[in-house]
Amino acid sequence: MTPKSIIFLILYVFFIAEASSQDEFGVVFWTEDRDLEWSDFKGSPLVDSTGGFFLDIYIKSLAINTSNLFVQSRLDPQTYVYTNTSYASEELRTDDLLRYFNVYFDLAAYYSNKMVKHQIQALNSDDIVVASNLQIIKNALIEEWRNESARLAIETQYGVEIEQLIMWEEDVERKLSELEKPFFSKSPYSMTLDLTVGPLIGLSEYNEFLSQPTTGVLGVEFSKAPFTYHMGLSGGGQSVKQTFSKGNEVFPANTKPNILNLFLHTGYQLLDVRRWRIVPRIGVHFSNLRYPNSDDNESSVWSTSITTGTTIDYKFKSWNNQANVHMMYSEVSLRLGAYLYPMQVGGQNLSHILLTAGVAWRFGPINASYPN
Repeated sequence: MTPKSIIFLILYVFFIAEASSQDEFGVVFWTEDRDLEWSDFKGSPLVDSTGGFFLDIYIKSLAINTSNLFVQSRLDPQTYVYTNTSYASEELRTDDLLRYFNVYFDLAAYYSNKMVKHQIQALNSDDIVVASNLQIIKNALIEEWRNESARLAIETQYGVEIEQLIMWEEDVERKLSELEKPFFSKSPYSMTLDLTVGPLIGLSEYNEFLSQPTTGVLGVEFSKAPFTYHMGLSGGGQSVKQTFSKGNEVFPANTKPNILNLFLHTGYQLLDVRRWRIVPRIGVHFSNLRYPNSDDNESSVWSTSITTGTTIDYKFKSWNNQANVHMMYSEVSLRLGAYLYPMQVGGQNLSHILLTAGVAWRFGPINASYPN
């Protein structure tokens, strides 16, 4: 057996298995290469039915997930037939009638795609009335589909008028071939969690009074590109080299207070390309120097000042940028950071710089759109 024949056999078995799995559950979903067959009409006429055939067909826009700020709903077109409730009398089963049903099936597929397109366009509309009434838009397209289906039935007499049916068939095939696929892009909104560690480097008088420990930073960042809003905590243990004070708050030599920085930053994405993101920041920080609860010393001081910093992200792994799975992308980066913390305690200038390295996880929604 040649390689080509083996591939053909595998594909044939795959399509047979797919058709069988649909048939097993009494439903046939529309695909480009799946036509209806008379074996799909398994139902029996209802007692009060007036005709000898009926195709139980539906269209919908399926929301894959629930929409929120960080995960948008993915809308996929769905066209399907319930085989156990579709029927056609044996004496009416002609090739022309089956051809009519397949044109009807294709027309439904066209409208399910059109429904998704109009809903996505409405979601992106600046008109809040349009964007918040997707169900009305959906109902309008379903009504249009029903009217076109009725026109198809009347003009072709359910396939009897073969020339009309061929015209409809060609028109529907053309519309299906011209269907546009949505374009997926990252939303300007995102959220980032970061965990980094690094040395604290003293400036001015800092080194005379305090040690330079390794410090950790835990941050959370909200972005609406190109602006970012970052808040976080950094801190670590210190060793007092020489006694200093602020009012009644005394920090004796050879004791070990903790330093904590709470910062609020606004940043601007100066560079955001495939691998790199550079964000200079400016904001405010609140520094607290105090002893652990287990120590007898209750001295505690706060210092507030303007702070600046820069983060550089090397994006080494990303997922789902084109919405292949769901409508949220995710990135993991190596984050390098530099932060300046001016700090005044009494007459001592304890300003310092914090250099960090660690990981950052960024995630956000993916938007779908169509060309205008």
